[in-house]
Amino acid sequence: MRYAIGVDVGGTHVKAASVSENGVVLDRVDGHTRDGEPGAFAATARALVEDLETRRGETPSWMGVAAPGLAARDGRSVASMPAGKLAGLQGLVWQEALASGVPVRVMNDAHAALVAETWKGAAAGCRDAVLLTLGTGVGGAILSAGRLVEGHIGRAGHLGHICLDPDGPASIAGMPGALEYAIGNGSLAERSKGRFTDTRALVEAHRAGDAEATELWLRSVWVLACAIASIVNAVDPEVVILGGGVALAGPALFDPLARDLDRVEWRPLGRAVRVVPAALGDLAGALGAARRAMEAAGPSAGPAAEYLERCHGLVEVVAAQQGPIARAADLFAGAILAGRMVHVFGSGHSRIMVEEMWPRYGSFPGFNPLVELSLTFHTPVVGANGQRQAMFLENVPGLAERILRNFDVKPPDAALVVSSSGGN
Repeated sequence: MRYAIGVDVGGTHVKAASVSENGVVLDRVDGHTRDGEPGAFAATARALVEDLETRRGETPSWMGVAAPGLAARDGRSVASMPAGKLAGLQGLVWQEALASGVPVRVMNDAHAALVAETWKGAAAGCRDAVLLTLGTGVGGAILSAGRLVEGHIGRAGHLGHICLDPDGPASIAGMPGALEYAIGNGSLAERSKGRFTDTRALVEAHRAGDAEATELWLRSVWVLACAIASIVNAVDPEVVILGGGVALAGPALFDPLARDLDRVEWRPLGRAVRVVPAALGDLAGALGAARRAMEAAGPSAGPAAEYLERCHGLVEVVAAQQGPIARAADLFAGAILAGRMVHVFGSGHSRIMVEEMWPRYGSFPGFNPLVELSLTFHTPVVGANGQRQAMFLENVPGLAERILRNFDVKPPDAALVVSSSGGN
């Protein structure tokens, strides 16, 4: 099976993951390194990659690296880092560093996180999105019309360095009053006059009713709201994703942020932009780097390749559920041996199994196909060919209890199979 490896390089940690073509994380490994030592970055990452290759038993088809800074236009290295930040990464050619037999695609870490979140995360399927990573500093990335915005030299998306106060202190990029200074963890000690060095402690004090902490925290959130509203006016995203350690504040961040956006966001047609927390955690960079490496290799070979990719994904899902499937098989066998019944429910397109496969090959002893589920738990629609079709309500609260009640199925006298359609 073809797969990719994505590596996410930070100042003290390196994360790597093997990823299927369909976006399933197969394995992950982590390592530690130190800033300023290019040999240490390379050695740590190479060891992680070798570990993943050993686990898979084969070399990857694609490989990508996510790192801070501006990626070189040829995608082989980081071309520029802010002064004094991870100097050991600048100019390091990652295909050589990893001794890789496949091309290694290098990209900015925030760009990689947005690629991942719009592929498999909080904004999956969105074509216009913005990501802000709120951590020691503030990173950012922009997706417009389905394309990652990189700019002329790869600088696009560094939203932490937009100016919100021309008289404020300069950021590491030289920008006065930048968003990064207003909410980044790295400036908190200065902003709090030495009282806080970690945003988590600041938020805890705010929650505990500390007036000084509340004033400082809500001021930071207000500046963030103004920045988001300005970014929305500039690029018009469908969704803004907030990631990084500061975003883990949860309601303490998102509730006042929503109120502040109500004050300052321009909402033509009454539509407010969605602001959501990132969903992929600390694997977003590695996952996005893997995805970007796949994309850089060129388009798939048409619909057949897309169909095969989906089939691979289904096989991977089934493989990941081998334990529950085996337990279900034991349950079904026990029910049949005891003279009881296995009731098979079909939903959506999987009704084919119930309506055609079972009658065609005979009613296996102990199995009772029930197609009435389509009448009980579906919203009926009429297809283009005139056939009556249905849409399955998969997330109906108390669905299992309703099945038991409506069909008079009484565990442990019966086992249930609720089959779902397509790739669900």
